[in-house]
Amino acid sequence: MGAKYTRAQKKAYDTYIKEKARLSVVVSKDKADQYRKAAEAEGKSVSRYFTELADEKLENEHLEKEKNMEEYLVCEIWYYNTRVSLHHARRLNEEEEAGYTEEAKKRMFVALGEPVELGELSWRDVKDIFSGRPDDGNFNGSGNTSYIITEEEWNQLAELNERKLEARKRKEATEQIETYKRIIKDCEKQEKLYTKEEADQKRREWVALYNEGGEGYVPHFYTECEYENAKKKLEELKELLDR
Repeated sequence: MGAKYTRAQKKAYDTYIKEKARLSVVVSKDKADQYRKAAEAEGKSVSRYFTELADEKLENEHLEKEKNMEEYLVCEIWYYNTRVSLHHARRLNEEEEAGYTEEAKKRMFVALGEPVELGELSWRDVKDIFSGRPDDGNFNGSGNTSYIITEEEWNQLAELNERKLEARKRKEATEQIETYKRIIKDCEKQEKLYTKEEADQKRREWVALYNEGGEGYVPHFYTECEYENAKKKLEELKELLDR
């Protein structure tokens, strides 16, 4: 006896069918046979075979339309978290314009590909470039301000970001040099340099003797490895600053 077709199953099927539309095509018998064989070769039903081909064609047409749309170079400025990024972008296409006001349709950008993040820049760094210049809109779903820029301005912003990145790295390197100099000086002042095991034992002895086994100040007992590493890092950083 076959499985019973329940009311719940019928209701689910009716709901499913209600949301669907049926299409039919008329072809020659020879063509119908070719289509069935082609679908079977891909392990698909004829219906799925045709819908996937149609979806692919529609997607290709959509991409072709996008390729033909005007492309802009855009600088996006994130006021609240002080970020700046560069984009290749376009305006909304006809499908995307649905539901927007006429003003929004003219001003909305859609990003093409991944942005170039200018992580070293903020609005303060670029305000002179855009001072007194009306913005050109924003990206869909974003409240940030965006400007259409020239290739020269794109390169100018990218170079400014590189200069600030280099300046930050040099500042950090200078600070690290002072840290490693201090470590080397402390190592050379220490009575002897320990192995890791000896340093761990010295810490335990200190805690037991001066902190009665509890929390409290414990001096750093430098190891031979820390000393050699500090000297190596110091030389690397000096070479970095000499470039």
